[in-house]
Amino acid sequence: MRVDNLRASARHITSLNFASCQPKLVTDEGETKSLNFASVNFQVRPGLAEYFPARATSDR
Repeated sequence: MRVDNLRASARHITSLNFASCQPKLVTDEGETKSLNFASVNFQVRPGLAEYFPARATSDR
């Protein structure tokens, strides 16, 4: 968008991306638990992936 001198807005970001929540899993005494905090990444919406060939992050 900078190349075209356009300004991005929250509406643009939400139309191009979705939030992917990845919980933190820990093993305690043989039991796997999910902690109350997690990592959230923004991923390109699946239908738009062909327009963004280079991915900044993996799905995990």
